Amino acid sequence: MVSLTISAPSVPPGTIVISQLYGGGGNAGATLKNDYIELFNRSQSPVDITGWSLQRLTAAGGAPWTSDTLSGVIQPGQYLLVQKGKKNYYLIKAV
Repeated sequence: MVSLTISAPSVPPGTIVISQLYGGGGNAGATLKNDYIELFNRSQSPVDITGWSLQRLTAAGGAPWTSDTLSGVIQPGQYLLVQKGKKNYYLIKAV
């Protein structure tokens, strides 16, 4: 018998959302060289994303998974722009 315990962050569903995604970076003819993911905190409270990760499969849909672990706090109404492949994170305040 195997026992498994899963601990999820205590963040209400839908608090942090993917607001934009650009997944064509680095492909032949692509305008940009990297992929980008924009996260948005649509809640009224800061959300600590330390330990969260962005994961994806290869273009063919198979292993291996690639993963970038995030850290920091996204304030209410604030965006976080993640540049995949470079591990650069940019906090952008909502206008």
